[in-house]
Amino acid sequence: MDPSAVRSLPAAALRDAPRLDCLQETTDLVPLTWRLAARSSDGRTLVFLVNLGEQKVEKVVGARVAETAASVSVIIYGKLYGSTMDHAAHSLIGQFMVDLESPIGGRGVSGSPEK
Repeated sequence: MDPSAVRSLPAAALRDAPRLDCLQETTDLVPLTWRLAARSSDGRTLVFLVNLGEQKVEKVVGARVAETAASVSVIIYGKLYGSTMDHAAHSLIGQFMVDLESPIGGRGVSGSPEK
């Protein structure tokens, strides 16, 4: 996805907001689908929306971010509710952020985009 196609939020407004942890180990975690919602004005933070209810997500755990000169890959991982447990409402949406090592610039964003 082209990050210039999403809204730009002031970097100062995002400075103190929590970020997803960077994961090394993803055993027992499920990659979640996401939609890129925004980027910071300095291009160093990306904001994603995850439909928690539709995916039956119990908890979002963290993300893996890989950067190259041409693109950024983001995979957001979580744990799902078991089949016997109640789960979140179908329309519950979560907003999550990751920081980049260098500004996004014209690089595309991929990984696990929402259907």
